[in-house]
Amino acid sequence: RAFVAGILHGIAVHSKLYPIIYTLSFMAYFATQHESKKKRKKSTTSTDCPSTSTSFPWFEPKRLVKLIAVWIRRLCTPGPLIFFLTFVMTASSLTYLAVQCYGIEALEEGMLYHFSRVDHRHNYSMFWYGIYLTRGSSFLLSSTSSSAAATATA
Repeated sequence: RAFVAGILHGIAVHSKLYPIIYTLSFMAYFATQHESKKKRKKSTTSTDCPSTSTSFPWFEPKRLVKLIAVWIRRLCTPGPLIFFLTFVMTASSLTYLAVQCYGIEALEEGMLYHFSRVDHRHNYSMFWYGIYLTRGSSFLLSSTSSSAAATATA
């Protein structure tokens, strides 16, 4: 199941970059599937799970470190790794084929464009909120154009 899901996720990410945000969630799903199979075989509770305290783990640093270690161990099980490797291979193979067929423009328009886009409502820009707040303000005007405008009016 992880192999087929990785291929389908790779196709989805190649078609539209947005589904990449679900990669870690899919890996966590396959990690818990591996964990539940292991529990069914043992039919006992696992000792590597952190305590079931009701407080948030970031208030208890030792518990947080333990929780992170458990999830790193879970994500390095066969299911999540198979999913991740097939996803990366599928997406990169399809992107490579697109670049071979359509040239470097396919890579620039399909993937790299998301990192340089200045549309303030676009989720992939790291600066979207700052651009949104300053859009249309004089802050975005270049100093040369504003000084030229000041000279023309004087």
